[in-house]
Amino acid sequence: MADLKLVSWNCQGLRLDSPQTFQKMYFLESQYPQHKFDVLALVETHHNYETDLPPIFNEYRVNHHIIHTPAPPSDPFSGIVVVLNAQFTVLSTDTHLAGRIVTIKFQHHVTEEEYILTVYYGVQVGKTSSAQFKVVFESLLCDHAPTTNSFILGDFNFIDNELDRPNGMNAGDEKAANQWTPYQSQHLLTDPFRHLYPKRRLYSFHGTTSKGVKSRIDRLYLSDHNVTNVTKYLYIPTPFLDHKIQEIHYKTTLHTGKGTWKMNVSVIPDKHFQNLIMTLIDNMDTLSIADHGTWWEVFLLAVRSYTISYTKQKHYIKTKLKTTLLQQLEKLEALPREQITPSIQHTIDHFQEQLQHLQLQELEGYIVRSRLPPFEDKEPNIAHYAHLEKSRVKANLIPVLLDTHGNECYHTDELLNLTHGFYTDLYTPSTPDSAVQWQLLQKVNTQLTTSQKAALDAPLR
Repeated sequence: MADLKLVSWNCQGLRLDSPQTFQKMYFLESQYPQHKFDVLALVETHHNYETDLPPIFNEYRVNHHIIHTPAPPSDPFSGIVVVLNAQFTVLSTDTHLAGRIVTIKFQHHVTEEEYILTVYYGVQVGKTSSAQFKVVFESLLCDHAPTTNSFILGDFNFIDNELDRPNGMNAGDEKAANQWTPYQSQHLLTDPFRHLYPKRRLYSFHGTTSKGVKSRIDRLYLSDHNVTNVTKYLYIPTPFLDHKIQEIHYKTTLHTGKGTWKMNVSVIPDKHFQNLIMTLIDNMDTLSIADHGTWWEVFLLAVRSYTISYTKQKHYIKTKLKTTLLQQLEKLEALPREQITPSIQHTIDHFQEQLQHLQLQELEGYIVRSRLPPFEDKEPNIAHYAHLEKSRVKANLIPVLLDTHGNECYHTDELLNLTHGFYTDLYTPSTPDSAVQWQLLQKVNTQLTTSQKAALDAPLR
């Protein structure tokens, strides 16, 4: 079974004319290469028109639906953009509050499972009365169906649990929560993070303008009876601004195909890896394999095994370091504000700097692998990225294939079987046709000299 991956992020601005927008999109691409998410919800985008969005959204359109509600003139710092994988059919969309609330009903092509997603960018607590909150929450829940796969996702701008702020709920939280809690009970809604971690203190927002302001205002709600379908709930730190990315894995009946292996070429410059391969070559020379083709196939299999082992170990060390930093940060950030001494704050800043360094390394690695040139933060090469839209489009969805009889196949199982069968036939060794091979070789004009042939046939050193 495959999980439905829902991702949301308060990106605090995503307009094309903002220099940091490209770095934000690079970071998203490094976290979710080849757009490996089912739903991406971006709130507080500040966009007024679809043309305000960065060029990567033209790439998203190849294999995704783009649903958005721009920020109205009366609320210029709002705005929501939702990117939905094209394996789903959009049944309907409704904007209940411009720039703040949008609901999408969609269905999977193959399993025909239906989903309801409402994305919310919370209204400002200090400027909203209790009566206005009531109207907002009624709009937020008007499409919610407790018996279906229904989600309410986003930045709520208030907390409803004492653990979600270092010093508990403040007056603004209580004002909003007093209106929200009755609706939550009436619609049988549950916060799956609190179901998974009843006593854990973890914050999705860390104020940069006012130190010490922390809270878990970015959340997901779903029906009580579906809460056990949430298999993973993550808050991912970013090198930008205040909000973390929230990522939720929701169990579905979707099926996935078999994986394949591709070498991670980033390990080639590593001296330790180079020594491993040189040792492998020396060991290969001791084997009694007369046929050069067989020697090469054995060597490739050994390289694959060595590379997988090495990259797993390298990833384990890097992940362990990152996990340790996150755990230490969580413990320190969970302390009440009055207990955070200058020494502890210095340690927090140091850990955050190390974590940001690791994230920026991942970001740089993504840019290198994508063959994208660097640019000045204040002078993004807009013309280049406009041209790049066409050259970088990569389809990651195969909607239809022809079988050996020329019939069109659409269903997942058929597509997986056809793809697997094609590559199995392509890479399965078979006895060459000597007659045809000789005819082809006779047509080759460029030939090796005797000395070149001798050099190629010589033992490897």
